[in-house]
Amino acid sequence: MRETEKAKDIIEELIDESERAVIVVEGKKDKKALVELGIKPERIAQLSGTVQETSQRVARISEKAVIMTDYDRTGRSLAGKLKRCLRAEGVSTNFEFRRKLRKYLMFTFVEEIPSLLLSNKNTKK
Repeated sequence: MRETEKAKDIIEELIDESERAVIVVEGKKDKKALVELGIKPERIAQLSGTVQETSQRVARISEKAVIMTDYDRTGRSLAGKLKRCLRAEGVSTNFEFRRKLRKYLMFTFVEEIPSLLLSNKNTKK
């Protein structure tokens, strides 16, 4: 239960941070999961086109970005590319939410986060 409570606190912090930063995700399911958690859809940028094109789009919206890619090989690779491209556009990047949520929920895919929060709530005491 402690992990679930900590993860919920991190989600609340992420919702607050999304007022100042754009959250970058890989796909539609990831975006849907974050919306389900309470983040406004207009504060989420889904990768489309190249990483550079997405970074340019994000830079037009915000000076800050939270990178929330998956923890598979592709997601880890994209996270590094996003970091480089966003910083080249003058956007500061944040990986802390991704790292902390991974620590408490052990997700591989961002789309799993809402169901992991529910299953942890129901199974851990």
